[in-house]
Amino acid sequence: MAGILGWLKARKKSFWICLGLWLSVVAGCLLAGWWRGYMAASLADQGAAGRWGGGVAQISVFFSTGQEQVFDSIQEFRHGIDKGLEEAAIGLEDGRIFAPDQPAPARTIPVQDVPEQAGAAQSGRRLWLDAYSGRGSISLQGPKGKLEGPAIGVGGDFFYFHPQNLIYGQHFSDADWNRDYILLDREAAWQLFGALDVAGQMVYAGPYPLVVAGVFKKPEGALARAAGLDAPLIFLSASKLEEAGSFSGVNQYELLLPNPVPGWAKKYVQEKLKVEEQARMVVENSGRFDIWRLLPLLGSPGLRSMSQKAILYPYWENLARAYEDRAAGLVLLQLVLAVAGLLPPLALGVRAYRRRSWRWRAVAVKWAAKVSDTFAAILAGKKGIGQMGFRQKGGEK
Repeated sequence: MAGILGWLKARKKSFWICLGLWLSVVAGCLLAGWWRGYMAASLADQGAAGRWGGGVAQISVFFSTGQEQVFDSIQEFRHGIDKGLEEAAIGLEDGRIFAPDQPAPARTIPVQDVPEQAGAAQSGRRLWLDAYSGRGSISLQGPKGKLEGPAIGVGGDFFYFHPQNLIYGQHFSDADWNRDYILLDREAAWQLFGALDVAGQMVYAGPYPLVVAGVFKKPEGALARAAGLDAPLIFLSASKLEEAGSFSGVNQYELLLPNPVPGWAKKYVQEKLKVEEQARMVVENSGRFDIWRLLPLLGSPGLRSMSQKAILYPYWENLARAYEDRAAGLVLLQLVLAVAGLLPPLALGVRAYRRRSWRWRAVAVKWAAKVSDTFAAILAGKKGIGQMGFRQKGGEK
């Protein structure tokens, strides 16, 4: 140690420069990790499992063009989920909330009281949620103008999975008795009404009146536009879009399922879906920005962009995949900086080892001598006690 300190004193300027560079590398590594976490947290569409509270996995299924699902197939799969959870012995009793003084069971699946304002189709205790959506188009007439363009038809607990940045009004869900609600982004509201605070007002899709449930601010920027948000964004129920406009069918289905062991929920969906593997893509959204999920992307650069499946991803999945690529780059940067940060301490340790004033052989001999002396002292003490007791006994005699 004295040798290292002497070497550092002789090179004060170099030392401080090296220390500053090393601290910059460490700070860069920490900043890259923070930025990766920030990107993941900014995508509310990928955080439904976190909002639920753990114990579940968020699964998305994307169907290829020409393989869109109809409403009956969604209902059939829903019934299959209930049956599958029953067969797996996962029920509401596994997720009941225990008082603090009651022991929790060995396996606890969270059951949520899903609030209606979060976009849940049903209120009360729920073991799993699902939602579906599909592309379409619609022509709307408002008091101040007309709008023709794409729309997204939704169903289930869609806005629990995809909460919008509401400015006015609220989300709608399948629980609403009135299925004639519509959600407009700011651009659509301005074109139709010339104003933004229009929640509760009416627009018309041909002869069909629609009630504006709310107005929201959609993601902006070059990346959002490239993801598919280059036109006004409109949400309404899939059944109403099919009736009042055009609806291509359900091309995305997503679930929050109990996940008693890692990978169980995704495997269950893959096995139970009655759709050819070539016509679907199953993604586990929860934890997709974890390092262990991003490392495989570094091992296969370029292959991710190749696909033989005719799948058109919705804008939220396009954004997630773009952020995934960026997050993988940050992981690579973290690895490089981590290695660079470990090199200076390692080099100093090697230098100190080579300049040491002691040798392993001498240390071993020294410690062996100490151990030998200690045992000798212990044996000598026991022998002395025995001799003392013998003399006392002889004296009595």
